[in-house]
Amino acid sequence: MSEAQVEEAGTTPAEAHTRGQSLLDTRNRKMGELFSGKHYKIQKEVHLEQGQVFKTPFGHKGRHGFVLVEVDESGSQVEPKNTFIVGASVLKFAHEEYQAIYGGLPENFGKSARQLKAEEKAAETPSAEAEREESELADAATA
Repeated sequence: MSEAQVEEAGTTPAEAHTRGQSLLDTRNRKMGELFSGKHYKIQKEVHLEQGQVFKTPFGHKGRHGFVLVEVDESGSQVEPKNTFIVGASVLKFAHEEYQAIYGGLPENFGKSARQLKAEEKAAETPSAEAEREESELADAATA
């Protein structure tokens, strides 16, 4: 928010900074309560249809996320079952800041559907070099 926008809203830059810091402190406190000293396993990835949303423990809404289930240090589910959904940014934060994601992030984490399709297509299509090698081997076999 620019200084002009802050002043137009009737808030001084110092008040805006204090409010921003307060919101950040609240977010960090909530993250610590949820992830500090705990471990979670990714149960599944969720992709909801248009018009459907899930609500995170932080009150945010989303359509794409990850179902987390609380586990102990060996990876066994704890009782009572503690399961919730978070978005990719919270999952990454929990992994990086709290080492709370048992087994780490998924192999394809952070890749777009377009990137995944391109990789899949590349794996299916033999490279020009591989085709050339096969051709050379076939020529050598017939000679």
